[in-house]
Amino acid sequence: MSLYKITAYKITAFTLKYDGPVRNLCLITSGSLRYEERVVHNPTCKFAYEESQVGFGQGVHLRCLHNNKYLVRQAGTDWITATANEPVEDTNRRDCTLFRINIVSNNSMRWVHVNTNIFVAIAAPNDSLYSYYLTIRPNNTNQVETIPIDVERIIKLPKTVVFKGDNGKYLSVQNSIYQPFVGNDRHRKETWFETFPVSNGDVRFRSVQNNNFMRRDNNGWVVADSTDTTSNNANTVFQIARLSDTTIALINRGNNRFCQRFGNDDRFKAEIDSGVKEAELTVEEPIVDRTIDIEYRFKDARVYDEKPRSWLSQVAFNDAKDRDLETQLTITYTESHTFSFHVTTAVRTNFLMRTSAAAGVPLIAKVKTEFEFSVGFDVEVGFEKTEENSESYEFKCTVIIPPGEKRRAKVMALEARCDVPFDYIQTEVQANGEIIRTKLEDGVYRGMNGYEFHVQVYDPDEPSTLLHDDPIATHYLPDTFAREKVYLKNNRRKAIAC
Repeated sequence: MSLYKITAYKITAFTLKYDGPVRNLCLITSGSLRYEERVVHNPTCKFAYEESQVGFGQGVHLRCLHNNKYLVRQAGTDWITATANEPVEDTNRRDCTLFRINIVSNNSMRWVHVNTNIFVAIAAPNDSLYSYYLTIRPNNTNQVETIPIDVERIIKLPKTVVFKGDNGKYLSVQNSIYQPFVGNDRHRKETWFETFPVSNGDVRFRSVQNNNFMRRDNNGWVVADSTDTTSNNANTVFQIARLSDTTIALINRGNNRFCQRFGNDDRFKAEIDSGVKEAELTVEEPIVDRTIDIEYRFKDARVYDEKPRSWLSQVAFNDAKDRDLETQLTITYTESHTFSFHVTTAVRTNFLMRTSAAAGVPLIAKVKTEFEFSVGFDVEVGFEKTEENSESYEFKCTVIIPPGEKRRAKVMALEARCDVPFDYIQTEVQANGEIIRTKLEDGVYRGMNGYEFHVQVYDPDEPSTLLHDDPIATHYLPDTFAREKVYLKNNRRKAIAC
């Protein structure tokens, strides 16, 4: 799939597979990029493209989604690293982040570094220290031919899963190697299967009941009898096809046919060329409780789509000829924020949506020209759902208006979106009482909030001349300015006196 196809289909995340040894481009440490043997849905393998503002033909910017940094020529070297905070479109600058595409075939391409007009290559495999790292060394013949893979279409399953068939029964390993859909209780281990991802996004399944891998036999039956721990036998490898948010189908790589509930015994068989109702599997997890402990990676956060907002007061006029008028201007303005928590476990199991934990919400704050984050109010984390909150406030400002003049007040603010990656410790209690703790790094917090609230007072006949410009404390961030205020809950209006 070429990057032009990626653009046409609006693919937002992909991995770059090296068309040689089966390797995927990965973020290593400190922004270094190397082709390594990792599964494609590893969070360090995900990249996104951004079109040049001067036109797609000029090239694209590549951004590593794990640290939100752009690919760039490392200062003082010829290595390509994911270390640029912002895209640079000036092709004369050494730190230009544009790359041009050279199509090799329908599925693969090479990349040209626009500033140097040199093909991106890899350090020679015999260079043990830097083998398979990205470089633009002159005269390097190890040009990288990559195959972009749409990782949004590759489904990552939980470590242990249970499959419910269209008949409402669970796939089970009973007294024989054959697997019928007859189980009634997902908490019994004959229904449990461990997942083992393959580097291209496919998966192998091992029965917890007999410790054998699932395999398609010569008659097409899917049986749990393989002791082969490699993925060399295609009959033990399955592709996952998404049917809905909670359902999938399995395609056996040995004959590229869908697996379905088949026959009077409801056994599992790789039999048909297209999906039918009997091939539909609901993915569940055999756990009774799950908690997570979140740690945000603020250094890898991304802030974007910044825009101004404003709210106006009524105009006050002093029609007296010989005395000042002291009056109060009132502005009703809104502080709003939205937020959501996401993980790369793409299938919504029976437990994913109920996973919860208390966590502080990252909120954007801006100090001079740098973005900073404050951890605001605590929320109950619910994966894959968006929370919205909007509250109205009244700002009252006392002004003195000279004779014959007008005054108006305006509340100004900035609003932006942010993506904040997070790592988390996941603690699961399985049905047999076993406690499993896993450290994962595939979380992303996405939010939007306002910041830099301030009030401006001016003569509406001369709006460019500000008479006052003072900051306002934001209610859901820690107070940074000394202001008297009354804070009322339950979404009622808040009154602030200045």
